[in-house]
Amino acid sequence: MIIAAILGVAVGVVLGLTGAGGGILAVPALVFGLGMPLAEAAPVALVAVATAASIGALEGLMRGLVRYRAALFMAAVGMLFAPLGLKVAAASPERLLLSAFAMAMAIVAARMLLQAGVADAAPPRGETPCHLDPATGRLRWTRRTVAALGAIGAAAGFLTGLLGVGG
Repeated sequence: MIIAAILGVAVGVVLGLTGAGGGILAVPALVFGLGMPLAEAAPVALVAVATAASIGALEGLMRGLVRYRAALFMAAVGMLFAPLGLKVAAASPERLLLSAFAMAMAIVAARMLLQAGVADAAPPRGETPCHLDPATGRLRWTRRTVAALGAIGAAAGFLTGLLGVGG
């Protein structure tokens, strides 16, 4: 029980400091720290991370930082794809799931390192599918925006069901 509490605090601190997806930290902590199989660790991590993320989202909403329509759209699409991820996970061997989880972590780490190197450089306007209206500060909903948010929601939902990560 003490190890679980220490791991939970560590994941919470890192989540709070970096905003990183907690599942990518909590699942390995449960699998390797407590010896849980991935199929059991993923839902436990999701409940814990969802609780912490809800608090952060509420704070962001109160500060006006959350694009709630975009978030709700992505969540709705994600909910459609999460059961598919669960079905694939149930039919997959544990070793394959752990390998996929490790690959997901490596991709996230590589992207974050690349992004950190160019954090000050704003992306050219034509390359990003989502834009804010400078006059209103609101998200411009175009077909490209809907497609991008839908694809992100689908991938996040599928990966959430499959590996317990996705946010």
